[in-house]
Amino acid sequence: MGTKVVFVTVGTTSFDDMVAAVDADEVRTILKEKGYDKILFQIGRGTYEPRALNGTLSTSFYRFNAAYKDDIRRASLVISHAGAGSIMDTLVERKHLIVIPNSQLMDNHQEELAGALAERHHLVATTCTLLASCLKAVDLNTLEPYPDVDEA
Repeated sequence: MGTKVVFVTVGTTSFDDMVAAVDADEVRTILKEKGYDKILFQIGRGTYEPRALNGTLSTSFYRFNAAYKDDIRRASLVISHAGAGSIMDTLVERKHLIVIPNSQLMDNHQEELAGALAERHHLVATTCTLLASCLKAVDLNTLEPYPDVDEA
């Protein structure tokens, strides 16, 4: 079996709290225990840069990449902010998706979208604080694939 990659994306903005939450020792350990080998971060305009720690998952990051959809396709799991573009790009690729709405945004449109899609079992919505316990508890194989999108 190939490398199991976790792709973390913040979209075009910054979400240092989410990047730091995924980069935390406890989360890295859980991901390693679940069989993941590598974390690739897309950090946007953020200032937090993930660490490459000895003995844990291989780690790399970039700010922006026009071909980021290729990283979604290569991933086994995507952990994303709850922006509509990132969510839909991931769901149409039928990838396991955990979203963390950015509570620091002015309105709660991210929480509304994440909640609606979580109710339909297309993704798992959590918070930075609850990410580790979510990863321990969730069975990503119970997620329902998003219906095919007709791009005609």
